[in-house]
Amino acid sequence: MKKIILSVGTLSLGLLLAACGQNPIQPSSQTPEQSTQVENSQTTDAMNATKDTDDAEDSTPISTNQTSQQKPSVSVTEAIEVFQKEFPDTDITSIDLDTSFGNFFYKIEGVNDLKEYEIKVDAATKGIREREEDDLDADEKNGVKRQEEKLDLSKLLTVDEVTKIAIEQTQGGQATDWDLDREGAVTYWEVDVENGKQEATVKIHAQTGEVLEVELDD
Repeated sequence: MKKIILSVGTLSLGLLLAACGQNPIQPSSQTPEQSTQVENSQTTDAMNATKDTDDAEDSTPISTNQTSQQKPSVSVTEAIEVFQKEFPDTDITSIDLDTSFGNFFYKIEGVNDLKEYEIKVDAATKGIREREEDDLDADEKNGVKRQEEKLDLSKLLTVDEVTKIAIEQTQGGQATDWDLDREGAVTYWEVDVENGKQEATVKIHAQTGEVLEVELDD
């Protein structure tokens, strides 16, 4: 009995040693210092991945339906003064503020009893770009056209003020063109606004700011 037991024990021990021999435990080839460096590297990579995600979220553009609005540095009042200095004793019949290759300019027309005049005023320097004058037709002379078309320039709303009103009416966008004109006894601003693919024209009373008309272009 003892031999059998010893034989079984010896066999079991032999099997155990054989199994250990087939799957030997591999000792780590890394020193404690190298293990610490690996852990630090993994931590740094994780932190960088988190930072990249945060940066990507911060760089997401804020959605808005209103674009940045450029403005002329010369006011409409200053442009009127340039015209009146160039052509004394005249009445202004129309003013257009427009852009050409990103530069603003005023086109101003006016008349006296015999002639009609037109100039373009640089909206950055107040310099005169172009200057024209022509004789009025016979039926326009002697104050006829002057009386019918002269603008009311008293208490005139500024370009900034009518731009704000127009953009509120179109719920965003950017104003691209401003015309000061007259219909009947009313002097009004007409402001063109682009909002995405939609264009609109807003007609505004030049003294009171009342919105007279909004026309949408498909």
